[in-house]
Amino acid sequence: MNRRRFLALGIAIFALVAGLAGSTSAEVSSGDRSVFVPIVPCRLFDTRAEAPVGPRITPLGPNGVMTQAVHGTNGNCTIPADATAIALNVTTLNSTSASYLTLWPADAARPLASNLNWSAGAPPTPNKVDVKVSVDGKVSLYNLAGSVDVLADAVGYYVGHNHDDRYYTKVQVDSSLATKVTKPVGQSYLTIGAASFNATNPSQANGAYFQPSGSWSSLSAGFGACLVAPVVLPAGVVITQIDMAANDSTSADYVDANLYRDPVGDGVTTRLATAQTGFASTPGSITASETVPDELVDPNVNAYFLYVCGIRSSTALYDVTIIYNNPA
Repeated sequence: MNRRRFLALGIAIFALVAGLAGSTSAEVSSGDRSVFVPIVPCRLFDTRAEAPVGPRITPLGPNGVMTQAVHGTNGNCTIPADATAIALNVTTLNSTSASYLTLWPADAARPLASNLNWSAGAPPTPNKVDVKVSVDGKVSLYNLAGSVDVLADAVGYYVGHNHDDRYYTKVQVDSSLATKVTKPVGQSYLTIGAASFNATNPSQANGAYFQPSGSWSSLSAGFGACLVAPVVLPAGVVITQIDMAANDSTSADYVDANLYRDPVGDGVTTRLATAQTGFASTPGSITASETVPDELVDPNVNAYFLYVCGIRSSTALYDVTIIYNNPA
């Protein structure tokens, strides 16, 4: 290969690569694309007079156009109204002239394209055709020359799909958790989600959302209007801190997360710490944190538990986190 031909080949390759780099493709990261839904094959239509399916029982003539409904129940098929396209096995029969068939969305201009070709007197001629449907759920068919019968069997359809299908990596998940919970170096934590909390008065609660009767200030009088959850930690660890995260859709009054110890014996509970939010005049997230005087988790203690008080109908508890030191 001489130098001039080599240079020309290099320029051609560069142009090809540049063209590929500049071309556009489906944006899969957003999840915005159509997906295929297979179905049990069904006959959508058949124009043969001796075996009709659907309203038409005559062949398509020269320059003939027919419009076929897809959405809903048509022929032997039922296709949902959110189908954006239809997958068909299309077959032509009884042709009298060489011709071709074009399928397209009924609300669009007929394209200069061929989906299926045959010669005069050809045997049944099939082809797989995926065609977009019109806004009102229809497709059109065009025959160029002669007359021909057409039948179509649906094998599936396409629907819009706008969900993010990406997976998060371990690094991304760990980073998100680290942002949510500030964990001191060398310590561990236990996060107790909203689903673990129960209302002390079930008739006034629905899961972690609590609808107290009366004003929120009455909640400070006792535990009758609070949420409770057990805290289970290995014996010998030292609890050092509690964090609380919640949200209020209006404005937030004070919300308390109280850590209690219930010793074996006299049953007198001891409050170890209270993480209390301040008043928030605007809706949004509310958080609180409180240092716990080093509390050694004692196997002789009957139970540790959390009471969260101040939850209103507009307040959603996310979770409470217990931070602790592992045994040396």
